[in-house]
Amino acid sequence: MYKFIQAVEYVDKPKEIGNSKWALVKGQDGVVYQVKFNQTSLSSNINEFIGNCLGFLIGVPVPDGNFLMIPDNILEECSNNLGFTIDMETVKNNLFFGIKWMYGQVNFSNTDLLLEELKNSSNYKEYPSIFPYDQYLRNADRHVDNHLIIQDNNNQRFYYSIDSDRIFEGYPHESIECIIDNFGCFENPAYKKLYSSIEDTLFSIMIKYADKIDKLTDEQIDKIDEYLEYCYEYQLSIREKIISFLKNRREIVSKCVDNQDCYDNLNNRMLIS
Repeated sequence: MYKFIQAVEYVDKPKEIGNSKWALVKGQDGVVYQVKFNQTSLSSNINEFIGNCLGFLIGVPVPDGNFLMIPDNILEECSNNLGFTIDMETVKNNLFFGIKWMYGQVNFSNTDLLLEELKNSSNYKEYPSIFPYDQYLRNADRHVDNHLIIQDNNNQRFYYSIDSDRIFEGYPHESIECIIDNFGCFENPAYKKLYSSIEDTLFSIMIKYADKIDKLTDEQIDKIDEYLEYCYEYQLSIREKIISFLKNRREIVSKCVDNQDCYDNLNNRMLIS
């Protein structure tokens, strides 16, 4: 599913994009990748991998990603330009997960403009996938800056951009069992506006994506563990907690139906068994 690419060059990133510790590096394949570093023990980089992989498995719009082997000299350049020391404790073979950097980004400054631009995107009907996707992974950090809308000539598409570092509600991996049964809707203001954008037709699409999560197989989730074992110096006990979390939260359809009251603009409450 993912390739292993040699990184060959540090790339200056656009100014004033995002507050987290991430860098751009070019791979030997000629592609520029965005790599996130900002948390201890590489947890944010691991979370980006998990979020991207699950996105692909259930068919939500996430950018392409690969693992990058980043030489020490490029890591030093990343560290110097980011102004912090990269924690290499859980790094294996200088491997980091990276997501393809896409040019042609559409600028929007608030949630209202985001929702307007989403409707102008060719894949707008994929937008409701964000709700069961975030619920499954407990991504409480969905806001205007972690959507990505790309314009190529007259075609405009949106993606969930590289910002999965606060899945599991931001808990460290060794503690995520405490939220494994938490299915409550998120209360932050950005999510409230997103919830309000959901009407009956979009809710039906949302349930279809939730069903794709329900149908994830043990083999698909075990593949995630294989990548974790190969790419990161992570204890087996912590990997087991991550895999247990992903396997035991798959029944999202019933939770989305239970949470219908979160969506103000549903006219016909749906009873789906």
